[in-house]
Amino acid sequence: CDVPLSQKVKFSDNPKQKGSKAWERYGRYQSATTLRSALELGAALGDLQNDFQKRYLKLLDFTPPHGGGIADHAATASKRPRPAAPSSKLGAANRPAVSPLASSPLPGHAAPGLC
Repeated sequence: CDVPLSQKVKFSDNPKQKGSKAWERYGRYQSATTLRSALELGAALGDLQNDFQKRYLKLLDFTPPHGGGIADHAATASKRPRPAAPSSKLGAANRPAVSPLASSPLPGHAAPGLC
């Protein structure tokens, strides 16, 4: 489901491997109080989805539509077709550079697929 960027959140203490890039990035956004502020502090949408699935991120006072949740999300995610793998004929030099926030919903109004 899509979650509004104004959604209040709480992150757990930094669970990432100390000194790793993920640990440094999480440290920058773990103090965020909304999804929008987490994205503004450097989280990528994939970070938030991963943190939610691993229960490092809590959505405060949020009821997902259709009674969904982490378990429902995992069940439906496993039924979705997987995207095709990129062609091995294209080398890294031929692929466009992608910003870590390229998949970020900013400046939109919702974080798609978070719950």
